[in-house]
Amino acid sequence: MKRFCSILSLLILCTPFIAFGQSGLTYAPESTIVVDGKSNQSDWKVNALEFSGEVSLESGTPIAATLVIPVVGMKGGRSMIMDRLMRGAFKADENPTLSFKMGKADAINANTFDVHGALTMAGVTNPVTIRLTSSKNPAGSFVFTGNLDLNMKDYEMEPPSAMFGALLTKPEVNIAFNLILK
Repeated sequence: MKRFCSILSLLILCTPFIAFGQSGLTYAPESTIVVDGKSNQSDWKVNALEFSGEVSLESGTPIAATLVIPVVGMKGGRSMIMDRLMRGAFKADENPTLSFKMGKADAINANTFDVHGALTMAGVTNPVTIRLTSSKNPAGSFVFTGNLDLNMKDYEMEPPSAMFGALLTKPEVNIAFNLILK
């Protein structure tokens, strides 16, 4: 009986945390992060094939989040030259990762949040605000979708060029997120 009471007490104490707070959630492998950009020749796309981090939620609202993307885990799918130019723009030898650390989230409504934080790319950190929409997938996992417009020059990145300047990348990019938490 004493053991039963101890277990019951523990459950009662932990119930608010189980019902309202989820810590240490990670990004499921089916999550996607895609960078879309343009050049004077064509549109281009880069996929972040590797990333890691954690998210904490309280009643479905993000209260803490980190995201780390290795630059070598980003692939354009067109050519090794494009991937090499991208790594050069990120100064990957000195700065092998991009990272985001959340500061706070403002609820716009029950399923939409403005997430404020610090984004570090190519060794430069700037504040950003990302509008994310949350939903649940059929498996019951939280899914956060959104996008962010950036200018590479704000991160002291030189937009890649090739073919002696015949191919010029525009500095404006859009990063689209589809983050599934597990």
